Amino acid sequence: MSPAGNRLWLTFLSLLFTLNIEAQIPLIRKKATQLSTGYLVSFPMIMSYFDHSVTRGTDYFWEYEVEPGIGSGFFLGVSRLLSRDMEKGFGFLEYGLEYKRPSSNIRFNGWEGGGGSNVFYHGEGTKSWTDHYLTIHLKMTHHFFVGPKQHDILNSLAFALENRICQVREFSFVGVESHSWGNVAYSLTDKDYSWITSDPEFPQMRLYYEFGWVFRSQSGAFIPVVKTSLLNLTNFIPQKSPVNIPLDKNREYYKEILIGLSWIPAAVKN
Repeated sequence: MSPAGNRLWLTFLSLLFTLNIEAQIPLIRKKATQLSTGYLVSFPMIMSYFDHSVTRGTDYFWEYEVEPGIGSGFFLGVSRLLSRDMEKGFGFLEYGLEYKRPSSNIRFNGWEGGGGSNVFYHGEGTKSWTDHYLTIHLKMTHHFFVGPKQHDILNSLAFALENRICQVREFSFVGVESHSWGNVAYSLTDKDYSWITSDPEFPQMRLYYEFGWVFRSQSGAFIPVVKTSLLNLTNFIPQKSPVNIPLDKNREYYKEILIGLSWIPAAVKN
């Protein structure tokens, strides 16, 4: 980089990180309540994959080419904030509850069949999932300041225990049903619900990173946030193998991004 470029870069950094202690006002004094809501998007991590296997203990086979689609949803949350430093308040601990309703979907093309019936199904279709989660989280937030006016920035790391309370599945298939004596047109549309009481599962334990940009007003602090999962800790815990079925949802093929707005009514004003 040229000398002029170096000077420009150093000037930018000095403006960004210049300390103005008088402008550094804590966001909360001791305790506060926070309300959150927002939109979430599930992005496929791969364009397509092959789902092919056999149901354990049978000779029922399937082989599908699957294309994951973009999913969406929303979340609502309420939490309690506790200042980590009673003198300055630059940072806080948070615990709370969140309701999350993500969705995902796939398109598929292929076949399945066997299992003693010698009936095979060839065709294409779609399958979608809508999940309902109740999440408990514990979050640690670092509150720091940037720029000449010392604008508030929040960096957070959260541990979340996600309990799925219900899942809604929708399925559609159009194709051919093949028998030993010939083929016939075949189609199927189905929708079913799975509740935690009838289909219990191990909670998802996730580590999240969250970034927030604070805007203070007379009505409190409004904080646009972006959050994403860094690690699914449940993957490291030995669990009972699930029943092997065709076209089951695979969360590892998706990256979930949450974009939201938090409000702290009792935040300290400038």
